[in-house]
Amino acid sequence: ITNIVNQDTNQTHLVVAGRAPQIDAEDEAPMKIISTLLGSGMSSRLFLNVRERKALAYTIFMSFSNFIDSGKFEVYAGVNNDKVDEAVGAIAEEFTKIRAEAVDKKELDKAKEQVRGRMIMGLESNSAVADMMGSDLIISGKVWTLQELLDKVDAVSADDVLQAANQYLKPADLHMAAIGPLSESTIKNVESLLSSSIVDSEDYFDQAKFRVVLKKTLKDFEEMKLKQNNCCAICNTVFKNSVDTCVDHCHNTKKVRGLLCNHCNRAIGLLKDSAELLRVAADYLEEI
Repeated sequence: ITNIVNQDTNQTHLVVAGRAPQIDAEDEAPMKIISTLLGSGMSSRLFLNVRERKALAYTIFMSFSNFIDSGKFEVYAGVNNDKVDEAVGAIAEEFTKIRAEAVDKKELDKAKEQVRGRMIMGLESNSAVADMMGSDLIISGKVWTLQELLDKVDAVSADDVLQAANQYLKPADLHMAAIGPLSESTIKNVESLLSSSIVDSEDYFDQAKFRVVLKKTLKDFEEMKLKQNNCCAICNTVFKNSVDTCVDHCHNTKKVRGLLCNHCNRAIGLLKDSAELLRVAADYLEEI
């Protein structure tokens, strides 16, 4: 379900959201881990993929909050108006990945430490402790100690994360709201991207964009890699896997230009895909 408010804004503000566990649910702690893995801080998956690798958004994060009988998660992103469908595709890509592949121990342990740290620091003042105890008593009928809450986080396994991701991040259950100057074609692309569940048998890449937005197939993708000798079209860096491979295209015509590495794709994106700005940058570097 999409809810779009069409306004002439400098960037599009979008939220992808869905239902989440209620307070004291068995999968409450796994959902906290998922929210941290995907969208908490500069090392989170959404930040690295959507902002750092693909330069599609300046701000992106995921939050999770819950109540007596329900809960919600949301992913917020501030996106250039011409990159909305790509950004949504990248978000959907990360949802697909966390539903399909168990998180490794190192990443899971790091997420647990982040959750633990926030919980401990959030109870440093007497007023915060009193607020938590009062809320617990009203909602749960008992007061949870900090150690009991930390133990719940520590007990989360990779299988718990996988199960919760498949429970709450299903394409059919996702909703999106946005404010920005979105065309009908962009809205249709976004709806297709959110409802798709695309997983490649070997790697993950921006397949959603490649198939839905650019109307290409995986065969087209493999043929492009072969034509470029499996190298970036600009710097000739060899692609290690599909995650490192970006499909570069003209945002106006949707015509695919070639395959780039993450660094080159981000560089031309930051320079607004402008050949003129790139020439000015080259002249500037040659003068020094």
